[in-house]
Amino acid sequence: MQTLDNLKEKVNLKMREKAILHLKKELAMRHKTFDDYSDEEIEIMLSSEIDKIKGTWKTRSIYGLAALLGISWI
Repeated sequence: MQTLDNLKEKVNLKMREKAILHLKKELAMRHKTFDDYSDEEIEIMLSSEIDKIKGTWKTRSIYGLAALLGISWI
């Protein structure tokens, strides 16, 4: 059970790291920094980025599973 918890922690950490990178890119395009926002606003923006990443990973997982099973959408 501990390895499953470790895996979940690693995945969540990786997801958060990706979200931070995405958010940094987004803020750079807007000519803003993290200092321009409160901690609460940053957490909200990070949460939104994490949701986007989860959606992307879920979609890719479904396509991978479908390809493995030989199912195609044309």
